[in-house]
Amino acid sequence: MKVKDIMNKNMVSVKPTDTVREVFKTMLKHNTSGLPVIDGHGNLVGFIPESSLLVRGKSFGAIKEHEKHSVHFDYHEFVNQERRLHGATAADIMNKEVITVDENDDILEVVDIMLSKKVSRMPVMRHKNVVGFITRADVIKAIMDMEEDMEISGEEEEVTDDIINHRVIEALRKNLGVALLNVRVKTTNGVVHLHGQVPAAHDTKAAGEIAASVHGVKSVDNELIIERLLD
Repeated sequence: MKVKDIMNKNMVSVKPTDTVREVFKTMLKHNTSGLPVIDGHGNLVGFIPESSLLVRGKSFGAIKEHEKHSVHFDYHEFVNQERRLHGATAADIMNKEVITVDENDDILEVVDIMLSKKVSRMPVMRHKNVVGFITRADVIKAIMDMEEDMEISGEEEEVTDDIINHRVIEALRKNLGVALLNVRVKTTNGVVHLHGQVPAAHDTKAAGEIAASVHGVKSVDNELIIERLLD
C-alpha cells in the first residue's frame, strides 16, 4: 500500500509571514497537530509542530510571571523580548529541516521514518509540491486493515468442506435448535446438501438461508421435507 492511498488530501498550510497568533488560530480551527509552511511560489519551506507553540506559550507565561514582580515594567521591552525568544511570524518558529515522504512511498517505509525520527505527522510530496499529509493514526489504521485482509484471505485459502460442514451445523443448531433433530448436512466442493425432516415449512426455508450465509458456502442444495408429509 502506498502513501497516496491513505494520505489526507485536504491539506491546511500557513505562510512564512503569518503571525504566530494566526498560526495558533489555524491549528485550533482545523484541529491539527502540525502545519506546513509554504511560500508564495508553492515551495515547502518549513513545518510547525504544535510543540513549538507549546514551548512558546510556556516561555510567554514565564515572562508574564516576571512582569508581576517587576516594579518598572516596560511593555515595548516585553514585546521585543518575547519576539526575540520565539519570533513573531511562522518563519521565526518553524522547523526548517522538514521530514517528508513521497506519495509513492510504501507505508512500511513511513513506519520506519516515524519511529526513527520520532514524528507523528509528515507532509506528502509529489516532486516539489505538497499534495497532502499523513499521520501516525492513518498508518496504524492502514496496517490494521491490511492485517484483517490477510486474515480473511488466509481463511479463504484454508476453508475445507469439513470446516464448512461444521460451521453450517453450528449455525443451524444456534438458529433452529430442536428443528435440527432429523437434519443431515453434507458439503461437497463448497456445495451444502441438506437432507432430512423439519417440523414446518418455514424451517425448510430458514435452514437454506442460514446455510447459504455461512462463509465459504458456494450454494445450497435444500432437500429438506416437512415431517407431516411422511405420515
